[in-house]
Amino acid sequence: MKLRNVTGIFGAMALTAAMGCSEATDTNAPVEISNADLDGALASKADAQDIRVLGDGRIVFYGDIAQELLTLGNVSPRTQAQREGGLTYTQSPFAYCVNNSSEAACITYIPGAEVKGDTLSFGGRVNSTVDAEKAYDIILTMYYGEYDRHVENNMLELSQAGSPISCTYGNRQANCSITTADQATTQTTVTVSFDQLPKLGADYVYEGWLIVDGAPVTAGRFDAAEEVEFKFDADYTEATAYILTIEPRFNDDPAPSSTHILGGDLVGGDADITIAHPGALGNDFTRVTGSFLLATPSSETPELDFLKGIWFVDPTSGSPMPSLNLPTLPAGWAYEGWVATENGPISTGRFTSLEGADSDGAGPAAGPNAGPPFPGQDFIKPALELPGNMAVISIEPEPDDSPAPFALKPLVGMIESADMPGVLQQLNHNGEAVPTGRVAVR
Repeated sequence: MKLRNVTGIFGAMALTAAMGCSEATDTNAPVEISNADLDGALASKADAQDIRVLGDGRIVFYGDIAQELLTLGNVSPRTQAQREGGLTYTQSPFAYCVNNSSEAACITYIPGAEVKGDTLSFGGRVNSTVDAEKAYDIILTMYYGEYDRHVENNMLELSQAGSPISCTYGNRQANCSITTADQATTQTTVTVSFDQLPKLGADYVYEGWLIVDGAPVTAGRFDAAEEVEFKFDADYTEATAYILTIEPRFNDDPAPSSTHILGGDLVGGDADITIAHPGALGNDFTRVTGSFLLATPSSETPELDFLKGIWFVDPTSGSPMPSLNLPTLPAGWAYEGWVATENGPISTGRFTSLEGADSDGAGPAAGPNAGPPFPGQDFIKPALELPGNMAVISIEPEPDDSPAPFALKPLVGMIESADMPGVLQQLNHNGEAVPTGRVAVR
């Protein structure tokens, strides 16, 4: 059976926990490790596979096998654990694991491992043959199903015909070999540079996707950066497009989210990526226009309070009409109105249609009367007069990554005072902070 490739990426992690084998006599010695090296472990996609053999003596476990190794380590008297940043880091005689209560990933480093051709060999003295056997029994049983167990010359041998793992135990010695020839040898490097890529909220990350044979293949998860690079043990040089999405940091679905922010078609392995690509937002928003008026339809005295409300509606044509000229957004996005004050931005509600009430109607500070069926908000209780502040329309991820406005703000305008309610004021196109990027697939 072939070793399955892992779609999640750990990166270069320098871990030194041994799975039952050690050249040192004290396997409980402190392990020098930066927790930052493990921060990306649980951010790997939910479709990460179970086991991965690396050529430098490291073995990575995901999913069910990692959970079992974590459970085995937790009942061992030689387990050390610490919690930091919402994650638990566990060092056992078998592996170094990280978990967030629902997902786990483990990695082991085999001291003295040798790579000869396509075989990783390791072995040596162990503190407990029983512990080492338990660890590999879990791996072999869960990953390969039934396997052969027999004793020869006082040595227990675990193996399966055609499988890449075999181990022998006895006299406090453990010797194993893992054949890695079935793993892919072709490597693809994906390098992406960005300009003005917005920082996301703490619970979200970006994820790149390559469209290969018409299907999306994950191409790395990361926080906002100027440049990222990922290497994959597969040939993706025939990919036709690159799409960047916004994903939950933890417990993510294996498929891409619907929140696509950048995209570009690959030609010769290169692509410029923009929000206007059909696989992203599909529009550059350079032709958007809009206006707003000051009024307080929910107030008991609207003729006195009209400076305390903002509405995106045009009443000048006889019957009220939307005052915003905005394209329909694709799934995964919503518009949101804002009043930017010196004390911070205040949302006036989210909306996907230019007609109909927005997400909070007339707002939590509205008066007793109903608001009109258009986006907007009244600020009656507590009172807030709006002139001197800025009106903003933003484009927000759906679900929202943060309570703050997202970087995409296609329309902005200063709120001027008015002598009467219902006077239209203009919003202007804003081309600042629009992210772009460049992709190279080699």
